[in-house]
Amino acid sequence: DAAALERRKAELAERLEALAQDESRHALLRRELSSIRQELEEKEAALRQQEEAISAEAKLVQSVKEVMREEASIIEAQADMIEAALSEAEALEKLTLDAAEDAATAAA
Repeated sequence: DAAALERRKAELAERLEALAQDESRHALLRRELSSIRQELEEKEAALRQQEEAISAEAKLVQSVKEVMREEASIIEAQADMIEAALSEAEALEKLTLDAAEDAATAAA
């Protein structure tokens, strides 16, 4: 019957409109998802760059520490040499004073 056919036609038209709206929403969601994925990839790339920079900085800090240890060893060795030279100078001074006393005693 014609009325039933019209109702069926109207129902199908409503379902078709609902499907079109769903498809539109899905397309919007796909674009948003794509945008989110791109943003995530960019953030991951930035994070990798930060990790690489931190790693390079850590290596630099390690190198500086090694150089500082070497410099400390050199300074310690120089301090030991200065102490030895001072001891030698003090011993020489004592010998000189002793020799001067001996000379004074011998002269007297």
